Amino acid sequence: MAGIVAVVGLATIWLSLFGIRETSRPIGERLPVIAGFKATLANRQFLYMFVSVLIVHVAYAMVTAILPYFITTVLGRSEGDVGLFQGLLVLLMILSAPLWNWLARRVAHRKLLMICMVLMGFIIALNAFVGLVPGIDKQIQAYITVGLVGPALGGYFIL
Repeated sequence: MAGIVAVVGLATIWLSLFGIRETSRPIGERLPVIAGFKATLANRQFLYMFVSVLIVHVAYAMVTAILPYFITTVLGRSEGDVGLFQGLLVLLMILSAPLWNWLARRVAHRKLLMICMVLMGFIIALNAFVGLVPGIDKQIQAYITVGLVGPALGGYFIL
């Protein structure tokens, strides 16, 4: 499994490296480092985007870090089941890509990003109630919540 992940990771990195084209000359004037930081921090749109991206990436890191604990301790499943849940998450992220691309052609990206972030926050919060809903198996509840996070997270990464 680790070998497959490594091959896929290297392939995506190499694809992005081959697509990078550098300009033959710098565009605009060169800024000193401190002046560049000041100009960047004065850009309100950049700060909003930076904070939102930071929050989403921290949330994603927390979800992937806590998933093994959630699966083994809360659900009482084996370590091998963690891969099933992570696979479901990634699969639904990938499968939702055409939907997000279609929506991105019709709706403003800002609106879609806000929808993705609200959905992720709401759905991730639902994980706190897994196992508390009577009449539905804990594992099915977990598959539903993890499965719902996938498209929302996929939408954020696509946009």
